[in-house]
Amino acid sequence: MSRRRRRERPESFSFDSFLDVVANVCGIIIKLILVAWAGARMYQGPTVSKPFVPEEVPAAVAMAAEDKPDPLEGELAREVDAVARLEAQLARLLAEEEAGRAAAMQAADAKHKDEDRLSFLSEELVSLERMPGPTVPMPDAELKARLAEVEKRIAALRAAPSPKKVHRYPTPVSQTVQSEEILFEIRDNRVTAIDLGTMVEEIQKTMKTAGDDLRNRWSLERRTGPSGSFRLKYTIERERPLGVLGQAEVPDDRGSFRYGLTGWVVEPVDPARGETVEKALAPGSTFRQVVDHIDPQVTAITLCVYPDSFEAYRKIRDHLHGREVVVAGRPLPSDVPIAMSTKKGTVSRGQ
Repeated sequence: MSRRRRRERPESFSFDSFLDVVANVCGIIIKLILVAWAGARMYQGPTVSKPFVPEEVPAAVAMAAEDKPDPLEGELAREVDAVARLEAQLARLLAEEEAGRAAAMQAADAKHKDEDRLSFLSEELVSLERMPGPTVPMPDAELKARLAEVEKRIAALRAAPSPKKVHRYPTPVSQTVQSEEILFEIRDNRVTAIDLGTMVEEIQKTMKTAGDDLRNRWSLERRTGPSGSFRLKYTIERERPLGVLGQAEVPDDRGSFRYGLTGWVVEPVDPARGETVEKALAPGSTFRQVVDHIDPQVTAITLCVYPDSFEAYRKIRDHLHGREVVVAGRPLPSDVPIAMSTKKGTVSRGQ
């Protein structure tokens, strides 16, 4: 006998169950409200303690405290006396320095006046020697006296010390140069500007074609065209992946990759380049045309100096310090070129 299977009916929504859930939730909410209300009724707020009123100190104790000397009073008096002595010493030193400056200025003015007088007397002496004999001859005694007086003044002026020029150097604390940087080469006592900006712009223009050439190699070397007395020999490298792939002789050209400039070397193209120090410091020189038009607040100058040109470096540095320009000195051995490498790093520090 076959048995019929019942069809399973899907469970239908029960409105009674929904009402039960709503009622339970509302009951819980009401209970929470009642608990909060009861807690608020029982809260009495923070307790305020009575202010502390110190008891009156007995008169005997107060008098004993007043009679007892302060142990730090003597030390404080000694410190005040020491400060007073230091202030007096500082005032005396400042007065002596001001008096020295005034005396130096007076000596310089007196020397200038003596030099003018000497020049006048020398001209007068020359004119007297060239004059024809007077109708009434000058007595020999008077002429000898005048000549002796002139010679005495000349000797005194020659023996007088010449006024010294005081150089004011900046504080000898350097910091890393973060502003725009201009490079100069000082070699064979000659100063030459390195037009690094123009050559770097040329490198940036060739970076796209360098990416095509780096699909089958890790690095390549190129040279810029001459700019002034120099050109750049630069290296562009492809970023190597980590692991075994980075050790392969030929890179994988199927995927994307990153590359960039990793170093450059300055190569001179003019053996007789640069200006002498005297010519460089003269108005209208190539050096002055560069440094006279920079803003010292946003531009620093790096001087790449070789062992044979330290005296020239000091003169150039003093001139730039006089214009309040930040100067970074980079001494180099005679056989080392001016170069930069992102792997080794060359960061200028200036004053």
